Amino acid sequence: MADRLEVALRAAQRRRAEDAPDPDRRRRRLPALTRRRTRTRRALIAGGVAVATAAAAAVVVLFAPSGPGPIKLPAVSPSIAASPSPVPLAPAPDVERSYVPGWLPPGLRERSRAVAVDGPTPGVRSIRIWSKEPLGSDLRRLGQGPYLMMALQPGPVTAAGTPVRIGAVTGYYHAPDDQSAAVARLTWPVDNGQAVYIQSNAATTQADLVRVASSAHLDITPLRQPLTVGWVPFGVREYTFRYGGDNAKAWTAAVSLGGSPTGATNSVPVTVAPDTDVPFGGKAVLVGPAHGRILTEEETADRNPRQCVVVALPAAGRILSVCSGISGPGGDRMPEADLIRVAASVDTTMRADTAWMG
Repeated sequence: MADRLEVALRAAQRRRAEDAPDPDRRRRRLPALTRRRTRTRRALIAGGVAVATAAAAAVVVLFAPSGPGPIKLPAVSPSIAASPSPVPLAPAPDVERSYVPGWLPPGLRERSRAVAVDGPTPGVRSIRIWSKEPLGSDLRRLGQGPYLMMALQPGPVTAAGTPVRIGAVTGYYHAPDDQSAAVARLTWPVDNGQAVYIQSNAATTQADLVRVASSAHLDITPLRQPLTVGWVPFGVREYTFRYGGDNAKAWTAAVSLGGSPTGATNSVPVTVAPDTDVPFGGKAVLVGPAHGRILTEEETADRNPRQCVVVALPAAGRILSVCSGISGPGGDRMPEADLIRVAASVDTTMRADTAWMG
């Protein structure tokens, strides 16, 4: 998985493990958590996102799902999961449940909508972000200005923090601390065994976050996968999709697919945006009927090794970037022909609604 949202979601699973009351259970899970941490780091770099500073990295932390959620959204169909054959990858079903605040601090506007699904037993999370400033095409500026994120996720609320009343239920407030980069958090249970999670550096007092939470309500606006990827050389196990922008014409869309076993070479983030963080250079290649380039970054100062295919989309005024990680300098990588085939299979037509961007 590819962008900072996904890194945030993975970091949450570590936080959930740390909050668990059974220390023996934590010790038993340590090897798996270490592998997940390595996978997260590789996924971040494979997606072309610059390594975050410690403060920014602490900005986005979501609780991991503890079981399947009530939204019937399979990670993949059985036929796709069984084989990386040329079976067409269908877009994910629309997610029609997310939460939105009725009250926010002045100046915040919605900038990003996302859905993340984990396998093998999928947990579905819908995430929406409001901020005062643009977030950048890959959310690289998340946390550098005032923002608030609200997520609907499966599983119970962890009883940690200061108890607060949100309507008729009990939630838990976490004040900012030295590790959270001035970020406050609040979570509370809702129906269908789900929970709503808020994280913000714009509303940080208990009174403000309780006010935001008390104003929140269910929204059934469909969240649609914005782009489609027709083929990847592995069975899909996890995916994330995201879209947003500062106005309806300047949108960015991303889809990230992960396989099993998940690793640098089994992760493909796809982005269509007004720009790309892939450096200039590389060699010219044909991507279907289009001319593109493929670039390999064996050693870099700010990310793990990766290879990317880049194709300009003049009619749309955007750039298609399709990347895959390399397992260390000189390490295993996806064959170039496969990465080019993935890029050629992308339908860059924007399927999601952009009118809400203003």
